[in-house]
Amino acid sequence: MMSHLQFLNLNMDAANCFETRYPKTEVSAANGSVSPPWIKKELLELWLRTHYGQVTVTDCEVQPATVKGDNYLSVLHRLTVRTQCGQSHSLIVKCRIEEGKTASMVEDSKVFRKEQEIYTATLPRMSALLNKALPGKLSGGLCTGTSEPLSAKCIYACQSFLVFEDLSAAGFRMLDRFQGLDLEHCVLVMRNLARFHAASVVLHQHDPDSFKEYEVNFFLLLDKYVINVDLGFVNTLVEELETWSEHWRQYITKLQLIKEHGWERIDMVTRRTETGLNVLAHGDLWINNIMFNDQANSMRLVDFQLANHTSPGIDLHLFICSSATLEVQMYHTNTLLQNYNRSCLEFVLLSLYTCLKEDVGRIASSVSCLQEYHTALCDTLTALGYTQTMITLEELHEEFDRTCFYGLWVLIGPAACMLSKPDCGLELDDLLEKGKTPGRSMYSDTYRETVKIMLPVLDRQGAFGDIEPTN
Repeated sequence: MMSHLQFLNLNMDAANCFETRYPKTEVSAANGSVSPPWIKKELLELWLRTHYGQVTVTDCEVQPATVKGDNYLSVLHRLTVRTQCGQSHSLIVKCRIEEGKTASMVEDSKVFRKEQEIYTATLPRMSALLNKALPGKLSGGLCTGTSEPLSAKCIYACQSFLVFEDLSAAGFRMLDRFQGLDLEHCVLVMRNLARFHAASVVLHQHDPDSFKEYEVNFFLLLDKYVINVDLGFVNTLVEELETWSEHWRQYITKLQLIKEHGWERIDMVTRRTETGLNVLAHGDLWINNIMFNDQANSMRLVDFQLANHTSPGIDLHLFICSSATLEVQMYHTNTLLQNYNRSCLEFVLLSLYTCLKEDVGRIASSVSCLQEYHTALCDTLTALGYTQTMITLEELHEEFDRTCFYGLWVLIGPAACMLSKPDCGLELDDLLEKGKTPGRSMYSDTYRETVKIMLPVLDRQGAFGDIEPTN
Protein backbone atom coordinates (compact mmCIF):
# COMPACT_ATOMS: atom_id res chain seq x y z
CA MET A 1 0.00 0.00 0.00
CA MET A 2 1.29 3.46 -0.87
CA SER A 3 2.38 5.54 2.13
CA HIS A 4 1.23 9.11 2.70
CA LEU A 5 4.74 10.37 1.83
CA GLN A 6 4.82 8.35 -1.38
CA PHE A 7 1.40 9.75 -2.26
CA LEU A 8 2.65 13.31 -1.83
CA ASN A 9 5.84 12.62 -3.77
CA LEU A 10 3.83 11.08 -6.59
CA ASN A 11 1.58 14.10 -6.72
CA MET A 12 4.60 16.41 -6.75
CA ASP A 13 6.03 14.45 -9.70
CA ALA A 14 2.67 14.68 -11.42
CA ALA A 15 2.53 18.41 -10.87
CA ASN A 16 5.99 18.81 -12.39
CA CYS A 17 4.94 16.75 -15.42
CA PHE A 18 1.79 18.78 -15.68
CA GLU A 19 3.64 22.06 -15.67
CA THR A 20 6.65 21.37 -17.86
CA ARG A 21 7.08 18.14 -19.75
CA TYR A 22 3.88 16.87 -21.27
CA PRO A 23 1.95 18.35 -24.17
CA LYS A 24 -1.83 18.68 -23.94
CA THR A 25 -3.82 15.70 -25.17
CA GLU A 26 -6.82 16.29 -27.38
CA VAL A 27 -9.94 14.86 -25.74
CA SER A 28 -13.48 14.52 -26.99
CA ALA A 29 -16.47 15.99 -25.19
CA ALA A 30 -20.21 16.09 -25.71
CA ASN A 31 -20.00 19.59 -27.17
CA GLY A 32 -16.96 19.07 -29.38
CA SER A 33 -13.20 18.83 -28.97
CA VAL A 34 -11.72 20.45 -25.91
CA SER A 35 -8.33 20.39 -24.28
CA PRO A 36 -8.58 21.29 -20.59
CA PRO A 37 -5.26 22.33 -19.05
CA TRP A 38 -5.36 19.39 -16.64
CA ILE A 39 -5.73 16.76 -19.40
CA LYS A 40 -2.42 15.30 -20.55
CA LYS A 41 -1.82 11.76 -21.71
CA GLU A 42 1.16 11.11 -19.47
CA LEU A 43 -0.52 12.69 -16.45
CA LEU A 44 -3.57 10.47 -16.91
CA GLU A 45 -1.28 7.46 -17.09
CA LEU A 46 0.48 8.55 -13.93
CA TRP A 47 -2.83 8.82 -12.06
CA LEU A 48 -4.04 5.42 -13.27
CA ARG A 49 -0.75 3.72 -12.32
CA THR A 50 -1.50 4.39 -8.64
CA HIS A 51 -4.31 1.82 -8.85
CA TYR A 52 -4.01 -0.23 -12.03
CA GLY A 53 -0.29 -0.59 -12.69
CA GLN A 54 1.40 0.30 -15.97
CA VAL A 55 -1.12 1.57 -18.53
CA THR A 56 -1.02 3.34 -21.89
CA VAL A 57 -3.83 5.83 -22.49
CA THR A 58 -5.28 5.92 -25.99
CA ASP A 59 -8.36 8.12 -25.57
CA CYS A 60 -10.15 10.24 -23.00
CA GLU A 61 -13.72 11.51 -23.08
CA VAL A 62 -14.82 14.39 -20.84
CA GLN A 63 -18.41 15.04 -19.79
CA PRO A 64 -20.07 17.11 -17.06
CA ALA A 65 -20.45 15.09 -13.85
CA THR A 66 -23.30 17.18 -12.45
CA VAL A 67 -26.22 19.26 -13.69
CA LYS A 68 -27.02 22.88 -12.91
CA GLY A 69 -28.06 23.30 -9.29
CA ASP A 70 -26.08 20.32 -8.00
CA ASN A 71 -22.91 22.25 -7.20
CA TYR A 72 -22.03 25.92 -6.70
CA LEU A 73 -18.39 26.17 -5.53
CA SER A 74 -16.67 23.95 -8.10
CA VAL A 75 -17.02 22.29 -11.50
CA LEU A 76 -17.08 18.50 -11.78
CA HIS A 77 -16.06 16.52 -14.88
CA ARG A 78 -16.33 12.80 -15.52
CA LEU A 79 -13.39 11.34 -17.46
CA THR A 80 -13.72 8.06 -19.30
CA VAL A 81 -10.14 6.98 -19.99
CA ARG A 82 -9.50 4.13 -22.40
CA THR A 83 -6.22 2.22 -22.46
CA GLN A 84 -4.27 0.29 -25.07
CA CYS A 85 -5.32 -3.06 -23.61
CA GLY A 86 -8.98 -2.21 -24.21
CA GLN A 87 -9.93 -1.34 -20.63
CA SER A 88 -11.94 1.72 -19.64
CA HIS A 89 -11.54 3.64 -16.37
CA SER A 90 -13.80 6.37 -14.99
CA LEU A 91 -12.45 9.31 -12.97
CA ILE A 92 -13.99 12.44 -11.47
CA VAL A 93 -12.07 15.72 -11.74
CA LYS A 94 -13.17 18.50 -9.43
CA CYS A 95 -11.96 21.93 -10.56
CA ARG A 96 -12.09 25.23 -8.76
CA ILE A 97 -14.06 28.05 -10.35
CA GLU A 98 -11.60 30.48 -11.92
CA GLU A 99 -13.71 33.54 -12.79
CA GLY A 100 -16.26 35.84 -11.19
CA LYS A 101 -17.18 36.72 -7.63
CA THR A 102 -17.55 33.06 -6.72
CA ALA A 103 -13.94 32.45 -7.74
CA SER A 104 -12.82 35.31 -5.48
CA MET A 105 -14.73 33.83 -2.57
CA VAL A 106 -13.24 30.39 -3.17
CA GLU A 107 -9.76 31.92 -3.29
CA ASP A 108 -10.23 33.99 -0.13
CA SER A 109 -11.66 31.08 1.83
CA LYS A 110 -8.87 28.67 0.80
CA VAL A 111 -11.46 25.91 0.54
CA PHE A 112 -9.50 23.97 -2.06
CA ARG A 113 -6.40 24.00 0.12
CA LYS A 114 -8.56 22.75 2.99
CA GLU A 115 -10.00 19.95 0.89
CA GLN A 116 -6.54 18.96 -0.28
CA GLU A 117 -5.47 18.65 3.36
CA ILE A 118 -8.58 16.63 4.19
CA TYR A 119 -7.97 14.04 1.49
CA THR A 120 -4.20 13.72 1.74
CA ALA A 121 -3.73 13.90 5.52
CA THR A 122 -6.80 13.98 7.75
CA LEU A 123 -9.07 11.34 6.21
CA PRO A 124 -6.28 8.73 5.96
CA ARG A 125 -5.48 9.19 9.66
CA MET A 126 -9.13 9.00 10.67
CA SER A 127 -9.53 5.84 8.58
CA ALA A 128 -6.49 4.32 10.28
CA LEU A 129 -8.02 4.96 13.71
CA LEU A 130 -11.27 3.34 12.65
CA ASN A 131 -9.56 0.33 11.07
CA LYS A 132 -7.46 -0.27 14.17
CA ALA A 133 -10.44 -0.07 16.52
CA LEU A 134 -12.83 -1.95 14.26
CA PRO A 135 -10.73 -4.14 11.92
CA GLY A 136 -12.70 -5.39 8.98
CA LYS A 137 -15.87 -3.71 10.15
CA LEU A 138 -16.02 -0.58 8.05
CA SER A 139 -18.77 -0.12 5.50
CA GLY A 140 -19.89 2.81 3.44
CA GLY A 141 -16.89 4.72 4.75
CA LEU A 142 -17.62 3.81 8.37
CA CYS A 143 -18.18 0.88 10.70
CA THR A 144 -21.27 -0.98 9.58
CA GLY A 145 -20.05 -3.85 7.35
CA THR A 146 -17.11 -4.94 5.19
CA SER A 147 -13.94 -2.87 4.95
CA GLU A 148 -14.30 0.25 2.83
CA PRO A 149 -12.70 3.72 2.85
CA LEU A 150 -14.25 6.80 4.45
CA SER A 151 -14.90 8.56 1.16
CA ALA A 152 -14.13 8.41 -2.51
CA LYS A 153 -10.50 7.51 -3.10
CA CYS A 154 -8.47 10.60 -3.98
CA ILE A 155 -5.91 9.93 -6.70
CA TYR A 156 -4.48 13.41 -7.06
CA ALA A 157 -4.85 16.60 -5.02
CA CYS A 158 -3.68 20.17 -5.53
CA GLN A 159 -5.12 23.63 -4.90
CA SER A 160 -6.62 23.89 -8.40
CA PHE A 161 -8.23 20.49 -8.90
CA LEU A 162 -8.74 17.09 -7.33
CA VAL A 163 -9.01 13.70 -9.01
CA PHE A 164 -11.14 10.90 -7.54
CA GLU A 165 -12.31 7.42 -8.35
CA ASP A 166 -15.78 7.53 -9.87
CA LEU A 167 -18.06 6.12 -7.17
CA SER A 168 -20.84 5.55 -9.70
CA ALA A 169 -18.70 2.85 -11.30
CA ALA A 170 -18.87 0.98 -7.97
CA GLY A 171 -22.65 1.22 -7.76
CA PHE A 172 -22.95 4.41 -5.70
CA ARG A 173 -25.44 7.07 -6.68
CA MET A 174 -26.73 10.43 -5.59
CA LEU A 175 -30.40 10.42 -4.60
CA ASP A 176 -33.06 12.92 -5.65
CA ARG A 177 -32.73 16.15 -3.67
CA PHE A 178 -36.40 16.97 -4.20
CA GLN A 179 -37.60 13.65 -2.79
CA GLY A 180 -35.25 13.78 0.20
CA LEU A 181 -33.94 10.89 2.29
CA ASP A 182 -36.34 8.52 4.02
CA LEU A 183 -35.82 7.28 7.57
CA GLU A 184 -33.74 4.28 6.54
CA HIS A 185 -31.27 6.44 4.62
CA CYS A 186 -31.24 9.09 7.37
CA VAL A 187 -30.39 6.43 9.96
CA LEU A 188 -27.48 5.28 7.79
CA VAL A 189 -26.26 8.87 7.50
CA MET A 190 -26.53 9.46 11.26
CA ARG A 191 -24.55 6.32 12.09
CA ASN A 192 -21.82 7.14 9.60
CA LEU A 193 -21.69 10.83 10.48
CA ALA A 194 -21.38 9.96 14.17
CA ARG A 195 -18.44 7.66 13.53
CA PHE A 196 -16.81 10.23 11.25
CA HIS A 197 -17.19 12.81 14.03
CA ALA A 198 -15.92 10.36 16.66
CA ALA A 199 -12.76 9.61 14.70
CA SER A 200 -12.10 13.35 14.39
CA VAL A 201 -12.53 13.85 18.15
CA VAL A 202 -9.94 11.18 18.92
CA LEU A 203 -7.55 12.40 16.21
CA HIS A 204 -7.73 15.92 17.63
CA GLN A 205 -7.10 14.53 21.10
CA HIS A 206 -3.94 12.81 19.81
CA ASP A 207 -2.71 15.66 17.58
CA PRO A 208 -4.41 19.06 18.07
CA ASP A 209 -1.99 20.78 15.67
CA SER A 210 -3.30 18.69 12.78
CA PHE A 211 -6.58 20.62 12.97
CA LYS A 212 -5.11 24.10 12.41
CA GLU A 213 -6.43 24.12 8.85
CA TYR A 214 -9.96 23.66 10.20
CA GLU A 215 -9.89 26.09 13.12
CA VAL A 216 -10.62 29.23 11.08
CA ASN A 217 -14.30 30.15 11.09
CA PHE A 218 -15.53 30.08 7.49
CA PHE A 219 -18.08 32.82 8.23
CA LEU A 220 -15.47 35.20 9.64
CA LEU A 221 -13.40 34.81 6.48
CA LEU A 222 -16.32 35.44 4.17
CA ASP A 223 -18.47 38.02 5.94
CA LYS A 224 -18.01 40.52 3.09
CA TYR A 225 -19.56 37.97 0.73
CA VAL A 226 -22.11 36.16 2.86
CA ILE A 227 -23.83 39.20 4.37
CA ASN A 228 -25.16 40.21 0.92
CA VAL A 229 -26.34 36.66 0.31
CA ASP A 230 -28.12 36.49 3.67
CA LEU A 231 -29.94 39.76 3.06
CA GLY A 232 -31.13 38.60 -0.34
CA PHE A 233 -32.53 35.33 0.97
CA VAL A 234 -34.23 36.93 3.97
CA ASN A 235 -35.95 39.46 1.70
CA THR A 236 -37.11 36.74 -0.67
CA LEU A 237 -38.54 34.58 2.10
CA VAL A 238 -40.35 37.60 3.55
CA GLU A 239 -41.88 38.25 0.12
CA GLU A 240 -43.02 34.64 0.01
CA LEU A 241 -44.57 34.68 3.49
CA GLU A 242 -46.48 37.85 2.62
CA THR A 243 -48.49 35.75 0.15
CA TRP A 244 -49.37 33.13 2.77
CA SER A 245 -52.15 33.14 5.36
CA GLU A 246 -52.29 35.46 8.36
CA HIS A 247 -50.74 32.78 10.58
CA TRP A 248 -47.35 33.30 8.91
CA ARG A 249 -47.24 37.07 9.45
CA GLN A 250 -45.75 36.53 12.92
CA TYR A 251 -42.53 35.34 11.28
CA ILE A 252 -42.17 38.29 8.94
CA THR A 253 -41.20 40.75 11.68
CA LYS A 254 -38.76 38.27 13.19
CA LEU A 255 -37.14 37.65 9.81
CA GLN A 256 -36.84 41.39 9.18
CA LEU A 257 -34.97 41.76 12.48
CA ILE A 258 -32.50 39.04 11.47
CA LYS A 259 -31.10 41.47 8.91
CA GLU A 260 -29.92 43.63 11.80
CA HIS A 261 -28.84 41.03 14.35
CA GLY A 262 -28.47 37.71 12.57
CA TRP A 263 -24.83 37.92 11.54
CA GLU A 264 -23.60 38.16 15.12
CA ARG A 265 -25.57 35.06 16.04
CA ILE A 266 -24.38 32.95 13.11
CA ASP A 267 -20.82 33.84 14.07
CA MET A 268 -21.52 32.87 17.68
CA VAL A 269 -23.14 29.48 17.05
CA THR A 270 -20.50 28.36 14.53
CA ARG A 271 -17.56 29.07 16.85
CA ARG A 272 -15.96 26.24 18.80
CA THR A 273 -16.79 26.08 22.48
CA GLU A 274 -14.09 25.53 25.09
CA THR A 275 -16.14 23.10 27.18
CA GLY A 276 -18.51 21.38 24.76
CA LEU A 277 -18.00 18.65 22.18
CA ASN A 278 -16.15 19.83 19.08
CA VAL A 279 -15.86 17.67 15.97
CA LEU A 280 -14.57 17.97 12.43
CA ALA A 281 -17.86 18.98 10.89
CA HIS A 282 -18.30 18.13 7.23
CA GLY A 283 -19.74 21.62 6.83
CA ASP A 284 -21.81 20.91 3.70
CA LEU A 285 -23.72 17.78 4.67
CA TRP A 286 -26.63 17.60 2.29
CA ILE A 287 -28.03 14.94 0.01
CA ASN A 288 -25.86 15.86 -2.99
CA ASN A 289 -22.69 15.31 -0.96
CA ILE A 290 -23.64 11.78 0.07
CA MET A 291 -23.39 8.80 -2.29
CA PHE A 292 -25.39 5.67 -1.54
CA ASN A 293 -25.06 2.04 -2.56
CA ASP A 294 -28.35 0.53 -1.43
CA GLN A 295 -27.40 -3.03 -2.36
CA ALA A 296 -24.41 -2.89 0.00
CA ASN A 297 -26.18 -0.71 2.59
CA SER A 298 -23.25 1.69 2.19
CA MET A 299 -22.65 5.40 1.83
CA ARG A 300 -19.71 7.70 1.17
CA LEU A 301 -19.22 11.33 2.07
CA VAL A 302 -17.87 13.67 -0.62
CA ASP A 303 -17.03 17.37 -0.92
CA PHE A 304 -15.19 18.50 2.22
CA GLN A 305 -14.52 22.10 1.17
CA LEU A 306 -16.35 23.62 4.14
CA ALA A 307 -15.00 21.28 6.84
CA ASN A 308 -14.64 23.08 10.16
CA HIS A 309 -13.70 22.17 13.74
CA THR A 310 -16.87 23.12 15.56
CA SER A 311 -20.11 21.83 17.10
CA PRO A 312 -21.74 18.67 15.69
CA GLY A 313 -24.95 20.69 15.63
CA ILE A 314 -23.74 22.38 12.44
CA ASP A 315 -23.86 19.15 10.42
CA LEU A 316 -27.04 17.94 12.10
CA HIS A 317 -29.06 21.09 11.40
CA LEU A 318 -27.83 21.37 7.81
CA PHE A 319 -28.63 17.75 7.03
CA ILE A 320 -32.08 17.66 8.61
CA CYS A 321 -33.22 21.01 7.16
CA SER A 322 -31.98 20.32 3.64
CA SER A 323 -32.05 16.59 3.02
CA ALA A 324 -34.54 14.64 5.15
CA THR A 325 -38.04 13.93 3.90
CA LEU A 326 -40.87 15.96 5.35
CA GLU A 327 -41.94 12.90 7.36
CA VAL A 328 -38.50 12.52 8.96
CA GLN A 329 -38.36 16.24 9.73
CA MET A 330 -41.73 16.05 11.46
CA TYR A 331 -41.51 12.78 13.37
CA HIS A 332 -37.96 11.38 13.60
CA THR A 333 -35.45 14.18 14.27
CA ASN A 334 -34.94 13.28 17.94
CA THR A 335 -34.39 9.59 17.18
CA LEU A 336 -31.61 10.20 14.66
CA LEU A 337 -29.68 12.24 17.22
CA GLN A 338 -29.72 9.42 19.77
CA ASN A 339 -28.16 6.88 17.41
CA TYR A 340 -25.40 9.35 16.47
CA ASN A 341 -24.13 9.43 20.06
CA ARG A 342 -24.07 5.66 20.58
CA SER A 343 -22.05 5.02 17.41
CA CYS A 344 -19.15 7.19 18.59
CA LEU A 345 -18.97 5.31 21.92
CA GLU A 346 -18.90 1.90 20.25
CA PHE A 347 -15.87 2.88 18.23
CA VAL A 348 -13.76 3.75 21.28
CA LEU A 349 -14.76 0.62 23.21
CA LEU A 350 -13.62 -1.66 20.42
CA SER A 351 -10.13 -0.19 20.37
CA LEU A 352 -9.76 -1.86 23.78
CA TYR A 353 -11.10 -5.22 22.53
CA THR A 354 -10.31 -7.29 19.46
CA CYS A 355 -13.77 -8.14 18.18
CA LEU A 356 -16.94 -6.30 17.35
CA LYS A 357 -20.43 -7.35 18.38
CA GLU A 358 -22.77 -8.11 15.55
CA ASP A 359 -24.92 -5.25 14.39
CA VAL A 360 -28.19 -5.29 16.33
CA GLY A 361 -30.08 -4.65 13.10
CA ARG A 362 -32.35 -1.91 11.97
CA ILE A 363 -33.86 0.35 14.52
CA ALA A 364 -37.62 0.62 14.75
CA SER A 365 -39.11 3.43 12.72
CA SER A 366 -40.22 5.08 15.94
CA VAL A 367 -36.61 5.85 16.83
CA SER A 368 -35.59 9.40 15.88
CA CYS A 369 -32.63 11.06 14.14
CA LEU A 370 -31.02 12.56 17.24
CA GLN A 371 -31.24 9.26 19.13
CA GLU A 372 -29.58 7.44 16.23
CA TYR A 373 -26.76 9.96 16.15
CA HIS A 374 -26.22 9.87 19.94
CA THR A 375 -26.11 6.07 20.04
CA ALA A 376 -23.60 5.78 17.21
CA LEU A 377 -21.43 8.60 18.59
CA CYS A 378 -21.06 7.06 22.04
CA ASP A 379 -20.44 3.53 20.73
CA THR A 380 -17.74 4.74 18.37
CA LEU A 381 -15.97 6.96 20.90
CA THR A 382 -15.84 4.05 23.33
CA ALA A 383 -14.39 1.76 20.67
CA LEU A 384 -11.70 4.34 19.93
CA GLY A 385 -10.59 4.51 23.56
CA TYR A 386 -11.87 8.01 24.20
CA THR A 387 -11.09 8.90 27.83
CA GLN A 388 -13.11 12.06 28.34
CA THR A 389 -16.65 12.29 29.69
CA MET A 390 -19.21 11.26 27.09
CA ILE A 391 -21.84 13.70 25.98
CA THR A 392 -25.26 12.62 27.24
CA LEU A 393 -28.37 12.55 25.09
CA GLU A 394 -29.73 15.46 27.12
CA GLU A 395 -26.54 17.46 26.50
CA LEU A 396 -26.73 16.65 22.80
CA HIS A 397 -30.28 17.98 22.71
CA GLU A 398 -29.08 21.12 24.51
CA GLU A 399 -26.30 21.57 21.93
CA PHE A 400 -28.77 21.00 19.11
CA ASP A 401 -30.99 23.70 20.61
CA ARG A 402 -28.03 26.03 21.23
CA THR A 403 -27.10 25.90 17.55
CA CYS A 404 -30.67 26.05 16.23
CA PHE A 405 -30.08 29.51 14.77
CA TYR A 406 -27.76 27.77 12.32
CA GLY A 407 -30.71 25.61 11.31
CA LEU A 408 -32.74 28.77 10.71
CA TRP A 409 -29.91 30.22 8.62
CA VAL A 410 -29.77 26.99 6.60
CA LEU A 411 -33.53 27.07 6.05
CA ILE A 412 -33.50 30.68 4.82
CA GLY A 413 -30.52 30.44 2.46
CA PRO A 414 -28.68 27.17 1.74
CA ALA A 415 -31.83 25.01 1.72
CA ALA A 416 -33.49 27.48 -0.64
CA CYS A 417 -30.57 26.99 -3.05
CA MET A 418 -30.39 23.25 -2.58
CA LEU A 419 -34.11 22.82 -3.24
CA SER A 420 -34.42 25.51 -5.91
CA LYS A 421 -35.82 24.80 -9.36
CA PRO A 422 -33.03 23.90 -11.82
CA ASP A 423 -34.22 26.52 -14.33
CA CYS A 424 -34.92 29.32 -11.82
CA GLY A 425 -31.95 31.46 -12.89
CA LEU A 426 -30.09 31.28 -9.58
CA GLU A 427 -26.56 32.67 -10.09
CA LEU A 428 -24.11 32.66 -7.18
CA ASP A 429 -22.17 35.60 -8.63
CA ASP A 430 -25.32 37.76 -8.53
CA LEU A 431 -25.96 36.72 -4.95
CA LEU A 432 -22.43 37.53 -3.84
CA GLU A 433 -22.23 40.89 -5.61
CA LYS A 434 -25.73 42.29 -5.10
CA GLY A 435 -27.60 39.96 -2.77
CA LYS A 436 -29.92 39.37 -5.73
CA THR A 437 -31.98 36.18 -5.83
CA PRO A 438 -34.33 35.16 -8.65
CA GLY A 439 -37.17 35.98 -6.28
CA ARG A 440 -40.02 33.76 -5.14
CA SER A 441 -39.96 31.91 -8.47
CA MET A 442 -36.86 30.04 -7.31
CA TYR A 443 -38.82 28.21 -4.61
CA SER A 444 -39.86 24.66 -5.37
CA ASP A 445 -42.92 23.07 -3.80
CA THR A 446 -40.56 20.90 -1.74
CA TYR A 447 -38.88 23.97 -0.28
CA ARG A 448 -42.20 25.63 0.56
CA GLU A 449 -43.37 22.52 2.42
CA THR A 450 -40.03 22.36 4.25
CA VAL A 451 -40.47 25.95 5.44
CA LYS A 452 -43.98 25.18 6.68
CA ILE A 453 -42.61 22.35 8.82
CA MET A 454 -39.22 23.64 9.93
CA LEU A 455 -39.85 27.35 10.54
CA PRO A 456 -42.29 26.74 13.45
CA VAL A 457 -40.05 23.93 14.78
CA LEU A 458 -36.97 26.17 14.80
CA ASP A 459 -38.98 28.99 16.37
CA ARG A 460 -40.04 26.70 19.22
CA GLN A 461 -36.41 25.62 19.64
CA GLY A 462 -35.48 29.24 20.20
CA ALA A 463 -33.87 30.04 16.86
CA PHE A 464 -35.14 33.62 16.91
CA GLY A 465 -34.04 33.90 20.54
CA ASP A 466 -33.95 37.47 21.76
CA ILE A 467 -34.49 38.78 18.23
CA GLU A 468 -37.86 40.24 19.05
CA PRO A 469 -39.53 43.53 18.12
CA THR A 470 -38.70 46.33 20.55
CA ASN A 471 -42.01 48.16 20.06
